[in-house]
Amino acid sequence: MENENKDLLLKSKELIASLTTALEENMKLVEKQSVAIKEMEPLVEFAHAIIQDDKHYSWQEASKLIHEKLYEGRQVTGQRGRNKLIQFLRECDIIRPRTTEPYQQYISQGLFTVKALENAHVGTLTVTRVTGKGLQWLIEKLIDWEYVDWLGVKIKEKK
Repeated sequence: MENENKDLLLKSKELIASLTTALEENMKLVEKQSVAIKEMEPLVEFAHAIIQDDKHYSWQEASKLIHEKLYEGRQVTGQRGRNKLIQFLRECDIIRPRTTEPYQQYISQGLFTVKALENAHVGTLTVTRVTGKGLQWLIEKLIDWEYVDWLGVKIKEKK
């Protein structure tokens, strides 16, 4: 009987130790997730504001807004303009080759709008605009697709 009590006590101590370890690991995970959520708050606020906005953005405006959000408050070096964004989106099969027109599936999703404009000198031109929903989608996808690494952008260390 005494041996059974000792075994039970030993198992209880081991269980308490393993539960304590698991609790500490979970607390670390919660803390890490809290920090990640805090870091994402500006992007979420930006996304909500953009989605509710009915404005459509040119490639230049969209590129500027995207890069401001991706590199917010950090000094960076490297090329990150409109042409680089368009080139990257062509490589990801979002935009048709040799144009700035997205594939129909992305237009149908409401990410882009395309309008035909008549020009007396050139004829018909198509103009692509990025919607607010498209801006949010692009930011999420560019982060997922490691666009920053693709650009070779270096974040300067603050001294």
